[in-house]
Amino acid sequence: MLERRPLFGALIGLTLVFTIWHMSFQESVVVVSSNGVNGPYPEPVAVVTTWAELVAGNQSWFVAPPAPTNWYKRNTIRDTWGRYDPRAKLVFLLGAVNSSVLQRRIEKENRLYDDIVQGSFLDAYRNMTYKHVMALKWFTYHCPEAKYILKADDDVFVNTPALYNVLSGLQTPRRRLLFCQEIWNAPVKRTHRSKWFVSIPEYRNKYYPNHCPGYSILYSPDVAYQLYREAMRQPYFWIDDVHITGTIAQRINVTITPTDTMLLNRTQKDAIVEGRANATDQLFFFTTPDLREGEIRKLWRAVTAAGGGGR
Repeated sequence: MLERRPLFGALIGLTLVFTIWHMSFQESVVVVSSNGVNGPYPEPVAVVTTWAELVAGNQSWFVAPPAPTNWYKRNTIRDTWGRYDPRAKLVFLLGAVNSSVLQRRIEKENRLYDDIVQGSFLDAYRNMTYKHVMALKWFTYHCPEAKYILKADDDVFVNTPALYNVLSGLQTPRRRLLFCQEIWNAPVKRTHRSKWFVSIPEYRNKYYPNHCPGYSILYSPDVAYQLYREAMRQPYFWIDDVHITGTIAQRINVTITPTDTMLLNRTQKDAIVEGRANATDQLFFFTTPDLREGEIRKLWRAVTAAGGGGR
């Protein structure tokens, strides 16, 4: 535990913002500019839920934007690590949809849970960067009391009991925080067989800069704001993890704080889910992605039964 104390001291205090999202892969790109803002990004949100209701009170925030059709994943999050806590608010950020039936279903879901905010661009594979920037701008302008924003996919598990316990004991806010698993020297995919194919005109370097995989990223508010503002000045690149936490992060001169032991790997996750290990064996904040809903529920039962998921 001694080696983790500098990490805890680097994190910010009581109030939190978490942003969770997932990308869908079927629609084409549609960009809607508005507000007279320079840059390649649309206005961040066409709001389903009302801002007055969302920002009332001095609360913390979860911001969570999975793909529009993933209602079962949203319900899993609502039932487990995203359930009500006075220190946090769960909000799902979605892109626009091209189906009136699906749109009515989203609106019905929001009337029931009051936790959905919807963007003005299609929720599509090559619009991932729009969604990333949307969340950063939404956080910057509508969560002034919050101290964190966490971007994560809807197929990861966030150990909120442990996260709350650690952060509630901290006093001094830390600026310049970009907290994630760090990816080094990732080669650009040049083969057309890869879904991550990028042509030389799109990206000329052979390797991407160090960056965060998008499934779990924790930002301090100053970094979120600076990333948003710099992204508005730069040409669009569709791989959001690389663009925002790599290229743009380098431009604002912010470095990554690696998650290291606070990330539960697949082997460790499987051991807990299968009952071969206890959730108290390791203090962790996040898991790697691609979890099934049943695994998320089992992990939630494990960490709550353990009183917080770590020593």
